[in-house]
Amino acid sequence: MEINQKFTDKEHIEDSKKYEDLINNLSVGVYRNTPGPEGHFLEVNPAMISIFEADSKNELLKHNVSDLYKDSQKRALFSKKLEKYKFVRNEELDLVTLKGKKITASVTAVMKTDRNGVVYFDGIVEDITERKKTLESLKKAHDELEVKVVKRTQELNKRILDLEDAHKAIININEDLSIEKSKVETAKAKDEAILSSIGDGVIAIDSNKRIIVMNKIAEKLLGWKIKEAIGKLYEEVVLLEDEKGNLVPVNDRQLNKAFASLTTTTTTNFYLISKNKIKFPVAITVSPIILDKKIIGAIEVFRDITKEKEIDKAKTEFVSLASHQLRTPLTAINWYVEMLKSGDAGELNKSQKKYLEEIYKGSERMVKLVNDLLNISRIETGGLKVEPEPVDLVLLIKDIIHEIEPWSTALNHEIIFKKTEVSLPKINVDKILMRQVIHNIINNAVRYSPEKSSISVVLEKKDVEYVVRVSDEGIGIPKEAQGRIFEKFFRADNAREVEGEGSGIGMYISKSIADVSGAKLWFESPTLFKKIKEKEAGYGTTFYLAIPISGMKKHEGEKGIA
Repeated sequence: MEINQKFTDKEHIEDSKKYEDLINNLSVGVYRNTPGPEGHFLEVNPAMISIFEADSKNELLKHNVSDLYKDSQKRALFSKKLEKYKFVRNEELDLVTLKGKKITASVTAVMKTDRNGVVYFDGIVEDITERKKTLESLKKAHDELEVKVVKRTQELNKRILDLEDAHKAIININEDLSIEKSKVETAKAKDEAILSSIGDGVIAIDSNKRIIVMNKIAEKLLGWKIKEAIGKLYEEVVLLEDEKGNLVPVNDRQLNKAFASLTTTTTTNFYLISKNKIKFPVAITVSPIILDKKIIGAIEVFRDITKEKEIDKAKTEFVSLASHQLRTPLTAINWYVEMLKSGDAGELNKSQKKYLEEIYKGSERMVKLVNDLLNISRIETGGLKVEPEPVDLVLLIKDIIHEIEPWSTALNHEIIFKKTEVSLPKINVDKILMRQVIHNIINNAVRYSPEKSSISVVLEKKDVEYVVRVSDEGIGIPKEAQGRIFEKFFRADNAREVEGEGSGIGMYISKSIADVSGAKLWFESPTLFKKIKEKEAGYGTTFYLAIPISGMKKHEGEKGIA
């Protein structure tokens, strides 16, 4: 380690002590070891002792690095990789503590040579076991809920079809009542048995929107006796409020939409008010009954979804709370790192500055992840605010490209920006949210494109919209994954192979921002490899962001939501 001549021996000792204190107080493990398949520890900080459950520093230093690998062959591969590339960042490894506990760790290491030509490895170890478990648990819960929703929807559709068939049978029998009285009674008993066996509320309405059939579950949920409800107008019996507590206008109800469109309509956004003033959220599906191309009634199926809402709310509140709790220590870490970088605690040498830069980058990635999780919370609870202001899209896009350029240049990418008009007027958009959407799209184009690729960014006016088009020559989106690309936490298999890191949140947030603000976001990705100069360059993907010329819609968000 070089010593600046202007420092006295005493100042150098104090500076070294501060650096040693910094390393010893880090929550991540810092180590130095010899190269090779086994590798012997030369130095470790207290966090390493804690992570690998050693009784003392001396105990840990007695062990080879390979002793801490679940598979010793993986140590040999890691050592070869580090010797080849000289630097490995955020390598995810399966390790084991001295007490046999299995952990997953993120390892960043660099190969160095001292003035005597001796080669050694310096590295940082972060235990990410719990973080992985949390992400996997969230994904599992999401997948399980999705399966339940699909299954329940299939059951409802089947029941609706059964009810339609039963209702048609009732109408046909009534027309021949004088002759087929016995058959009508038999069919009626059958219909009542079917309705009683259904676990959801069911109401049949005639063409005048009066209730003609209602099952016991509907009676229980609505608070109306079946005999009282039969013959009454649907609007008299079924009272609905929106999420803000306002009565739902007649034309906005699913029944009227089904009558108007002659198609099945569904919603989960309304609250039902029973006769005894009990309020609860419901999922409603209305299917029109059509005979000879004329609507003769409708079947409404509804169910209480209070538990589903509570589960969803609890999940969202957990994400919000956890994100807030994480953001505070991360802010403190960044603050202290910036103080160290600026020399507040003494001048740093090149190695120290380099380590601090890596610490700062890692912390910044964590801050971004936490902010993404908070955005998800705001989106799902309606708390996302959209505040449009006049913005020059050309300057905004250029600024984003300029920000990404150092990274893209390092990968030998060329980002080409084109606009179809010489001068474009400013447009009302939320600058922060729009920047996030466009940055995500261009960032992914750079991330998933091979070296020496071209990325095209085009801004053009089409009819009543401004369209931002981003095209790349990257790995593309497989056909089987295209229907899920905007899902929360989803990443395609080929994306995982290229880039191990990633939360699968960016595209979900971008699509949600576009939807809530009146914009549109979609993509195109061919399903066959294209060849450029006899070299397979991947699928290639084009993302489109269409913004109305009138600008983004203002959205206040729900009060009291973080």
